[in-house]
Amino acid sequence: MTDQGPDISGSKGPGEDEVDLAAAEYVLGLTEGDARSIARERASADPAFAARIDAWEQRFSPLTGDVGEVTPPDTVWERIAGSIIAPSNVVALPNRPRWMNSLTVWRATAALSTLAAACLAIVLILPTKPSAPHAQQIATLTAPDGRPLYVATLDPAQNAVTVIPVGQVAASGRSPELWIIPAGGRPRPIGLLRVVSAKLPATAAVLSDSRVRAILAVSLEPRGGSTTGAPTGPVIAAGTLRPL
Repeated sequence: MTDQGPDISGSKGPGEDEVDLAAAEYVLGLTEGDARSIARERASADPAFAARIDAWEQRFSPLTGDVGEVTPPDTVWERIAGSIIAPSNVVALPNRPRWMNSLTVWRATAALSTLAAACLAIVLILPTKPSAPHAQQIATLTAPDGRPLYVATLDPAQNAVTVIPVGQVAASGRSPELWIIPAGGRPRPIGLLRVVSAKLPATAAVLSDSRVRAILAVSLEPRGGSTTGAPTGPVIAAGTLRPL
């Protein structure tokens, strides 16, 4: 993986996780109103906090450096807003942040910002273990039309796969189920997903599959999941695992 700035995900002292989280939220634009003013004043007075902001800006800069700002006409968002007044079978994510609705980050920038925020949450939740025999991996699972629906991280040190939803899923009364597909192999079930983030156990077989260029995929199964050990419903999202 290329160098993206100072290492800010390693061991930290007491209270440093909160400093990192506050700095990252400021860089991502998740801090608003008075909280953002307070963070700006803190950066001016606290060199350590300012250094964390600089470090996160360097970390996230490759995600947005090549993406130009898009300003669509006002009618575009009106059509989008009208189309997502969902029927009862659409699972809506709770408490979507206001920044996700900004016109200036309509398409590519919105997707990249969401991905960056999801990566931040995973990095802060999952502790780094240098002795782990296999590196953490990440995958962005996108729909056939290119929309990102999930971000998943596989952590061998915790024997777990953490999945964060970043888009709307039309469940149609079914259960979204996560699968791993190694190169040249058959799908292996990992577990069922929820509307909010899910932490699923990664068996030895799943970890073995992940060592070969593997794909994570989500299919819509009958309630409770597939009973055949293989996907039976439509695949709504897929993405390739890569080193984190």
